[in-house]
Amino acid sequence: MKFYRYDEVPAATIRKSYRNASWRALAGATLFMAAMTAYIALPKSGDTNPVFIAVPGLLTLFLAVLMLLRVREGAHKHNWLLHESDAGLYVNLRPAHNFHRKDELPCVLFIPKEEIGAIGHTVETWKLPDRNGTSIYHWSYVDLYLAHEDTRALRERLRAERRLDTRNRPANYPVRVTDPPAVRLMWDWIRPAEDAALRALGASYAVAPDRKIEHPPWDQMDEAKRETVIAELWEHGHLVEAHRITRIHYQLSARAAWERLEELV
Repeated sequence: MKFYRYDEVPAATIRKSYRNASWRALAGATLFMAAMTAYIALPKSGDTNPVFIAVPGLLTLFLAVLMLLRVREGAHKHNWLLHESDAGLYVNLRPAHNFHRKDELPCVLFIPKEEIGAIGHTVETWKLPDRNGTSIYHWSYVDLYLAHEDTRALRERLRAERRLDTRNRPANYPVRVTDPPAVRLMWDWIRPAEDAALRALGASYAVAPDRKIEHPPWDQMDEAKRETVIAELWEHGHLVEAHRITRIHYQLSARAAWERLEELV
């Protein structure tokens, strides 16, 4: 494995890119609200209360603004998770909320083809505490199984990237390292979707069987296990969930919860 800065990636060798397209969800919601507003505003036999038009209209405007911001983010030149080339795979270690930072650290991991043993799809299920009780999370990943166990440099680089976060504003990271050794990619709103991506990558790499991981519910864990889970979520890049659970479980402020998580690194 080797680390590159963005401008060091040989763009001419890239034959396929997998990019974030989360703006599509907001586009659908915006169009739905716009259609609802237009329907309510249509002339009818009786007068329509302006409030009934204003409320969905304002919500439509709000969603449209969010969508435009997400479109702008999606158009960023670094808005990609995976690049495929004949020589191997390039993984973008920097999430979108850190794009504004200077390129002082190498942000791209290159995994040569011969170091990739297989690729696979994993779905992970957690039942974790939330403010209203318990929430069920289904996380979908594409795993790049490594042909070696030397992941220390990558773990250290990911820890350094997490340190760039603004305190009290935790955000999830799309790349993490697992045992047995694999580079795990969070595939939320990445296009092409998981099945299509695995078919495309399967032309060059062995495809491992799908995996489903279902963890015990939070309320069935003892205190030691709960602390381990929080540390694992933090280490694997689920900062939003780790921060939320820390606040709820230990009854801490947002700042105190963030400081407690930082002590785990």
